[in-house]
Amino acid sequence: GVDERVRRTVDLLGGTFIADISGQSLKEDNVNRKLFFLSDVNRRRTHKYILACALGVPMLNFEWLFELEEKFNEYKGDRQTLPSAFDSHLFSKYRLPSGLSSATGLFPLQKARHAKYWNRPGSENGSLLFEGMNIMIALEDYESEKKWTDIIQSIGATVVSHNDIGKKGIKLDTIIVDSVNMPPHVTAVPLRVGKVLSKAASYQPNAVIVDLSWANQCIVQRKILQTDDDRRYRVDMSKGKSPYREQVVDVYSIKVNQFNGLTRYEVGDTVNFARNGDELSQGRITAIKFNTKTRTNTVEVKVLERNNVCELMDGGKGICSVTIDEKALQGHIVILAGKDYCEVAWNKASNVFLQKKT
Repeated sequence: GVDERVRRTVDLLGGTFIADISGQSLKEDNVNRKLFFLSDVNRRRTHKYILACALGVPMLNFEWLFELEEKFNEYKGDRQTLPSAFDSHLFSKYRLPSGLSSATGLFPLQKARHAKYWNRPGSENGSLLFEGMNIMIALEDYESEKKWTDIIQSIGATVVSHNDIGKKGIKLDTIIVDSVNMPPHVTAVPLRVGKVLSKAASYQPNAVIVDLSWANQCIVQRKILQTDDDRRYRVDMSKGKSPYREQVVDVYSIKVNQFNGLTRYEVGDTVNFARNGDELSQGRITAIKFNTKTRTNTVEVKVLERNNVCELMDGGKGICSVTIDEKALQGHIVILAGKDYCEVAWNKASNVFLQKKT
């Protein structure tokens, strides 16, 4: 939930607090120069955070609101300019990353030129990122599927209903699933997802099936990525039809039961970890191995050397890798490029670091 202070401050400054947004509310007329997104980078994998990236709205740390309130309280009239939500200095100070880019391993901050005009991914070229694409979403949880439908439609795609599979003139470009809920993580494809995929295969057997991470990275990087650019994107359904012959197989995402819920980790994530009661260390996940017999995961992590309180050495000859149990993972960390780190005011959080290259 959102702190009550946030709600009160939004009201005090004359805004309208919206807890959820969907459907007609997502149209450009209801979003452009009206909608701001307040959050923190730790929530980057939530539907709301990804939707904000897809909508191109200004994405700001909660502290932006409170500094705006302070400026408003200090305002003394005609000789001063009335504080504005469109203040570019405040935006630069509190803007959030669009997510973790698999291309750089860093968290790129939202660009001012995108936020200034509420540019959705792809809109700089006159068309939205997924415009002209027919995409079907097949998830185990219906509510998650609805939220992802809003996200995918926001960047121009036509989301094909399960009931429309096979109708004349409908050709699927891509089917999106959540691989963490598919074999080998589970023994069988979830019933709801299996029915949809089976029906789709009977009409379009060569349809490309991809993981949610593909759509997420397209949004973060603001370009369409080829589905074979990264091994995690393509989902091979043939593996779900027969038992795995190998005892240990590569997977690209897992969910770990911790912090009073399930935390998702993916290959490429930057994380805290601790082995056998040791102090926290930092690293980047380079591989996840799933044992099909014991149904447990081990995680390979490239250790990032701590240079001081806030700097992590990324690269160089001295790097080492360790293999840990999934239970040794202790949450995500954020790594920013030097200029970005110095610019934002929220860099003092304990899980935010500056990339130091060797």
